[in-house]
Amino acid sequence: MDRAPIIALVSFAGAEVCALLALWLRLRRRTLGERLRRRTVVDLAEAVVPGARLEWDERTGDGDRLRLRIVHAPAHEGDPAE
Repeated sequence: MDRAPIIALVSFAGAEVCALLALWLRLRRRTLGERLRRRTVVDLAEAVVPGARLEWDERTGDGDRLRLRIVHAPAHEGDPAE
């Protein structure tokens, strides 16, 4: 009995399993990063002072830039904060 077809089949199946494992690991890493980003943004949004404005600038894809800017409302006359 020739073992060549069996070896070829096992090699092909092993390569497919490794490729699927690599894809799963990349997806898991990305989802964990997105979850951490979401948690950070929610914490920042909850920390914004009432009356302030949160400006959001986000790029997705390979750039992956997230810029948050908190702009405080101007103080009114008669406010004790002056």
